[in-house]
Amino acid sequence: MVKFRWNRRFQVLFLLPLLVLSLTACPGNPPPAPDFTISLNPTSLTVQQGSSGTTTLTITPLNGFTGTVNLELVGAPSGVTLSPTSVNVTGPDPVLQDLTVNVAASVAPGTYNLQVRATSGSLTKTAGLSLTVTAASTEARLVPEVTGVSSNGLRFTVKVFLEGVSTDWGGFEFRATFDNPGFRLSNATTGDLTAACILDFDSNSGRVAAICPSDINGSGHIATLTIERQSPSQATTLSLVDGLLTLSDFSELPLAPGSVRLE
Repeated sequence: MVKFRWNRRFQVLFLLPLLVLSLTACPGNPPPAPDFTISLNPTSLTVQQGSSGTTTLTITPLNGFTGTVNLELVGAPSGVTLSPTSVNVTGPDPVLQDLTVNVAASVAPGTYNLQVRATSGSLTKTAGLSLTVTAASTEARLVPEVTGVSSNGLRFTVKVFLEGVSTDWGGFEFRATFDNPGFRLSNATTGDLTAACILDFDSNSGRVAAICPSDINGSGHIATLTIERQSPSQATTLSLVDGLLTLSDFSELPLAPGSVRLE
């Protein structure tokens, strides 16, 4: 009978392939999946009816996350909207994005506990936002409201409302201004309240003026503006300034300015 002797050298040569095979078959823990976190600053806003407020969203990518993060405002009453509605994350650094919360003049005053929901694929994150809506001033004022954006993102439709007026008047004027030179006033037409009036505008100065053949009483939709921008990535604040209302006795009533964010 032949006896096989297991010397140390043979043991090493025999067991080494088994060790390599074992390590290959049992890999270590997989790397963590891509992820992200979000935060808001500030986490509370106070906005007057017919106006808007801004908070800054920070998206922090984790484990190599990149992609488009879609945004929505959860728990908001009708008339409260968020813009923009998506943010692109392209690298490892945190992304800061200003978010504009627009509050229509029809939104009831009060405090609303909202959430900004950020979604990308199967990932969903939320951040709390407290919105306090205060009553609009009772002074006569101009209130712009974005009612449409063209499919190519280059044109905005903005309705202009006259609020806080209960007397008779026969004409108005104001100027549309922008804090970004890539925007301009391209057209202006009468509103529901001023359909019988004659309206004129100047694209260079942004001046809009109307004369009415008979007196109009009270407040309402007085003009519709078309605003153009050079690129869909541009943003600005549209401000309506130097407003005057011509009353039935030909005196002039100053109008408080109004503004809205165009993004």
